[in-house]
Amino acid sequence: SVTTSTMTARIKEQGQLQLEAEREKMRSNLLRAVSHDLRTPLTSILAYARILNADNSLAPKTREAVGEIESNATLLLNMVNNILVISKHAAKKDELLPEPVDFVDLAQFVRKALAPIAEGKDVRLTCSVAPNVPLSMADWEKLRRILENLVNNAIKYTHRGGFVRLTIGFEDGKADSRRESEKADTNAPDGADAPAGWIVMRVADDGMGIAPEELGQIFELYKQAGQSANRRYRGTGLGLAVVRDLTELHGGTVTVESRVKEGSTFTVRIPYVPVIEEEDEEA
Repeated sequence: SVTTSTMTARIKEQGQLQLEAEREKMRSNLLRAVSHDLRTPLTSILAYARILNADNSLAPKTREAVGEIESNATLLLNMVNNILVISKHAAKKDELLPEPVDFVDLAQFVRKALAPIAEGKDVRLTCSVAPNVPLSMADWEKLRRILENLVNNAIKYTHRGGFVRLTIGFEDGKADSRRESEKADTNAPDGADAPAGWIVMRVADDGMGIAPEELGQIFELYKQAGQSANRRYRGTGLGLAVVRDLTELHGGTVTVESRVKEGSTFTVRIPYVPVIEEEDEEA
């Protein structure tokens, strides 16, 4: 029979779990509310900064100041968006909103958005998309978040005069079947068909690189490379966790190759999902 002390312990444990769940819910709701409230003014600051930057009559010092406003507002907005993504993921409310994605437009959008930050550090930011990359059904906004986090991270850890390169390519599913059989996709449902191909997005830099002992935990929440007493490269530790979560939401994988003082290459691979053409309705 169950003793009184055992029942008391169970009730106490259930109460503790319920309290923890309520605290987590309140924390998540607070993060979402604060993030939404911060996004509106930051978006306005960015919009006006870009309008001013387009004014060719600005004096050099004024243009430099406006550039600083734009780059820092971009960084803050990226942090706020990451908090929103993490809070949604914790609440299990993140979902894909697929649409046909043109990866040339996506790459150019990311390059344009982060160009002020790269210019502020004198980092050469380039992007290229292979001509055989097809339109693919995916969540455009989440892919943008993935690439912006990776590119922003690369810029942050790259020295002045260095480079950051975004490349997007396509791998045929048949040619890649051997690799996929060796590393099964844990996100794919049982019995799912192998994808027709893979959209492969890489962000490479010649920055400080990542120590081998840090590679295993680099995608964990609140983890950052180079977390030494000398916190020269500050951040929230959210960016790469967001990259991992949103990539896995697409059924893809993210990996990193790095050497200290030589640079890093992050590779995101998501399944290619063909765009289904709707038949034109004829009158």
